[in-house]
Amino acid sequence: MKQTFSRILILLCAIGWATPNQAQDRLVPASSGIYYPSIYHVYLSELLVEQWNEFAYVCKPSFTEESALKCWIPGGPNRTNERILVLREAKFNVYYEFHFGYGYEETSKRLPELNEDYYNEYTLEVNQDVVEPIKKLLEEFVYDARFVRPDNHIRRDGTTHIFMVKKAAAECWTPQEGTLCSELVQIMNDLSNCVKKGDATQLPSIVEHANALLLKYNN
Repeated sequence: MKQTFSRILILLCAIGWATPNQAQDRLVPASSGIYYPSIYHVYLSELLVEQWNEFAYVCKPSFTEESALKCWIPGGPNRTNERILVLREAKFNVYYEFHFGYGYEETSKRLPELNEDYYNEYTLEVNQDVVEPIKKLLEEFVYDARFVRPDNHIRRDGTTHIFMVKKAAAECWTPQEGTLCSELVQIMNDLSNCVKKGDATQLPSIVEHANALLLKYNN
């Protein structure tokens, strides 16, 4: 038995030890809350996302802090063209706080009560000319999400990226550089950086990238 197990380990190492081919050009329907304990996802959503009405993007690394970017319509008769981008970065890794212990009661009690002290928040006001191309791109990716045949590799640590539009959600996991999903992630990360820095100067290039990716995706 020990010899057999050792041979399996050697074979796994020889083929790259759980390094799947992540050539992703399409998202897959989001699995959050379906295959994993739902209390973690509910807590993460309420802490970092809360309400949103244009789009939202959640970044869930394996070890570092989770973050979420959302687009909010402030409302009001004189603000019909204004939008607010809100970025929240958790001050701790919510996943590990949740899983520190065993059993539902113990792990749920270890989570701190929802509180603004547990995240950093950044905002940036933009207009609809910035929001619409990003939203259209996300809609194309999310609504075209499809299930794929699961591979037989064991995933190593990585990052799950979740995209949400109009109550629909799709995701990708650590997309390889050069894929369409990696470009989508880059656009959302660039947008998040603009919000964090409070700098709108890069928004035109981000919109240009979004329009170019939409054309590439549809072709």
